[in-house]
Amino acid sequence: MSLTEGDPKAVDLGLGVLWADRNVDSFLPVSFGGYYSWGDLYPWESEYNYYFSVPHGQRISLRQMTRNVISGNPSFDVAAKKCKNGWRMPTVAEFKELIDKCQWTWIGFGNIGLY
Repeated sequence: MSLTEGDPKAVDLGLGVLWADRNVDSFLPVSFGGYYSWGDLYPWESEYNYYFSVPHGQRISLRQMTRNVISGNPSFDVAAKKCKNGWRMPTVAEFKELIDKCQWTWIGFGNIGLY
């Protein structure tokens, strides 16, 4: 994993898709990035003060949110909207694959803990 600033780098975990080495709005793989609600294009004001915003005139149901409608749709997918090179949020199935097929180890990096 690169520890240099810049655009996300693809990481091959041996799964069905490549994963980014950082979160949206993160300049380094070890920083948190922005805080977003699922399906929202606007970051929270802080991790304790969030709101859900939808572009004017757009509607999305919980059913749509839990199906793959958000992934890759720049009206609701912050990664598709803000990142270059075709990045998008994972689908529910891709999240499940990541959780089920990867070994998770908690590590410390400076004063930050991460998996």
